[in-house]
Amino acid sequence: MSNQSLRLIQKRLFQILVFLTPTQLAYHFWPKWAHVFGIRVDYLAPKIFLTDLLIVLLFIFWILSKKNIAKNISHFLTRRKTAFTTIFIALFVFLNISLAQVPAVSLVKWLKILEVLFVFHFIRTEAKDIKEYLYGPIYYSIYLFSAIGILQFIFKGTLGNLFYYLGERTFDLHTPGIALFTFLGNNFLRAYSTFSHPNSFAGYLLVAFSFLFFSGYISRKRFCEKLSFYTIFFSAFAFTFSRSAFIALLLIFFLDYLYRKTRFLNKYAFSLILAVSLIISLLMPLVSEHLLTRDKLAESLEDRAIMAVVAGRMVSDKFILGEGFNNFIVKLPEYTTMSRSIWTLQPVHNIFLLVFSETGIIGLLIFVYMFFGSFNKFPKKGSSLEKVINYSLLAILLTGLTDHYWLTLQQNILIFAFVLGLAFKKRQ
Repeated sequence: MSNQSLRLIQKRLFQILVFLTPTQLAYHFWPKWAHVFGIRVDYLAPKIFLTDLLIVLLFIFWILSKKNIAKNISHFLTRRKTAFTTIFIALFVFLNISLAQVPAVSLVKWLKILEVLFVFHFIRTEAKDIKEYLYGPIYYSIYLFSAIGILQFIFKGTLGNLFYYLGERTFDLHTPGIALFTFLGNNFLRAYSTFSHPNSFAGYLLVAFSFLFFSGYISRKRFCEKLSFYTIFFSAFAFTFSRSAFIALLLIFFLDYLYRKTRFLNKYAFSLILAVSLIISLLMPLVSEHLLTRDKLAESLEDRAIMAVVAGRMVSDKFILGEGFNNFIVKLPEYTTMSRSIWTLQPVHNIFLLVFSETGIIGLLIFVYMFFGSFNKFPKKGSSLEKVINYSLLAILLTGLTDHYWLTLQQNILIFAFVLGLAFKKRQ
């Protein structure tokens, strides 16, 4: 098979992967360590997603298209700086896994990171035409998965049938624990689409919209196409009733307005937002502990406050290496006897606290450095790619202050990798 044919296959596989990123169709495994108090915990269970299979196929054809790959890897690792960084990170990962309470849970998560690194690398080096590789598949994907969410809202339940094979779970307005929106005494089902929670769906839509809107991809469409896209996107986005995503979208539009009027935005402005977000995150355990002792909180806020306090205690106990990647839920019962939060069995709802508690100060510094290195300075006239990168990162940053799905759910992890791949593509 010619190299050109291999590249074409890679391109088509990647386009299918991007289009199907919102799916959560997967085969679950349930070993003993995926249970807490006998309860199955989805976050701990190893899974093989449909998108994982696509990534494996993509990797195979990518390898076949490379000549002298062993020689190139050897040359890469012989660089002193690269070799030192690789050894340091490998040692850190080894210790983080081996010292975790349940090493298998941590190992599975690190393998996921390895998979995501390949996706990141593929975008950074192989995705020559971003419009064809990313924007086009995302555009059509939004139509399909937004329509599913809208119909769920209208019919007050999931659609079933073929949509089950896209990962749609079965529920309706009366399913216990389902996410609802209450208005004037009436309950409305929040749009899930094929995601495990409406907030996760809203986060995906927010970043996908940033790709298409700030790249100018939508502006080049005919009026009818623009109208249909905006109608279906904003309808699905509204039906998620995700407050953090709504606020993030408004802030992004406001910052873009300021940029167009004053041109004040640059890499340092975004880095300042990152620094403020990090400080807020690190103060959350202290603030939450204060709120829990003085105020009566709503049920959802109380749960989040307790988990923030627990994250702070985990950091205090294992400051350097953390409790082990993805071990937050495993350790949660040991750190709290407060209220019913022990039974929520969810990670702390803040990406910085989650990284800090599970991977320690070393993991947090790497994570923050990755964010800082990803932001791009806007040129004087503005670049659509820089805007896509910065506003997408900002969307992840802002919603990540109050949720964890960017680090825990397959669909959001993948689109996060797309953003990072684009960010570092500019540094070639």
